[in-house]
Amino acid sequence: MDKMKKQKYCVLMVAAGCLISLLLMIQDGEKEVLLDGRYIYRNEAGKGEQTVWLSAESEDGKLAETELRIQENRYSEAELSVLYEKLLKELPEIVLGDNAFWDSVSEDLYLPERMSAYPFTLTWSSDNPQILSESGTLLRQSSVSVSLTLTVSYYSFERVVNFPVTVAEKPPEYEEVVERTAEQAEEASRGENVITLPEEINGEKVVWKTKRKGGNLWAAGLGTGAALFYWFGTEWQQKKEREKKIAVMEEEYPAIVNKLTLYLGAGLSIGNSWKKIAEKGYGKNPVYEEMLYASREIEGGVSEAAAFENFGKRVGQKHYVKLTALLTQSLQKGNTQLFNTLRQEVTALSEERSAASRRKGEEASTRLLFPMMLMLAMTMVLIMYPAFLAF
Repeated sequence: MDKMKKQKYCVLMVAAGCLISLLLMIQDGEKEVLLDGRYIYRNEAGKGEQTVWLSAESEDGKLAETELRIQENRYSEAELSVLYEKLLKELPEIVLGDNAFWDSVSEDLYLPERMSAYPFTLTWSSDNPQILSESGTLLRQSSVSVSLTLTVSYYSFERVVNFPVTVAEKPPEYEEVVERTAEQAEEASRGENVITLPEEINGEKVVWKTKRKGGNLWAAGLGTGAALFYWFGTEWQQKKEREKKIAVMEEEYPAIVNKLTLYLGAGLSIGNSWKKIAEKGYGKNPVYEEMLYASREIEGGVSEAAAFENFGKRVGQKHYVKLTALLTQSLQKGNTQLFNTLRQEVTALSEERSAASRRKGEEASTRLLFPMMLMLAMTMVLIMYPAFLAF
């Protein structure tokens, strides 16, 4: 998606948001709750309270605004009694949760403070909070009775109901039974050379086996984890170093082309120009080390074309690959056109860098477009909102 399309989509989205805000303001203005200049109807019972913004203007032009919270209509006593009886029928199943009966409670109870279908406030209390807390949590499971009291209230309406709860003793886990059975077998056979484990536990046959702890496997896991961390860590570090090296060499490319153009224009050969640039730049940039290595290859008997080609493969950056191709072609066909070609390359590099700078500037301006449109939309809302309130 090109830049113009992105800008159009951003403008359309901001315009759509402003249009929706405008329509919502108009809709709110149409919801007139003040009748005949003085009367406001309350919401029906169960519909919730409403908030109304009012303004009052006196004859001499004084203007004041206020926010009025209007409570809903209240239920009648008869309606509350019907709702209360309905609540008592639904409540036990909700409160018991995973428990089946009040006289065998072994799991936590759910004690809600409100229920969505009812206007009541529910307040719970326990006569033995050390066993059953007022939030319904079983703190200790032992066979004991607890009285759970519920207070149902709605303004002046209030009812109290008690739920007798019997907390069931929690049966021991199978692991605990096995542990206790093994300990009893050991105690019973003290003084003997052999410990006889029972064939049954709680009437069920059991097969005993010894189990290896396997505690020493942590060392193997730790070693494997360290090896993986080292492998991927070094790979990531080497990748970052390669990327950094390539970026640094790419930055030096225009300077190398400029120097090569100057030396060739002064009459030096390609090989001597290459060697002179490599020796003077050695230690300043990794690319000069690669150039010097290519120069050493030439001195060792490798042809200049092969050395330049090897240099391009080692560096692997497209600009240097192109440069070595130009040098190799010049060595094969003569360097009459090389000087002009390098000058054209310098010009192209200058234009490319200028285009890159412009592109970065355009990207920065595009990123600023959306926040500016948001600020414009907020300004429009702040300007239009008081005007619609005046209707």
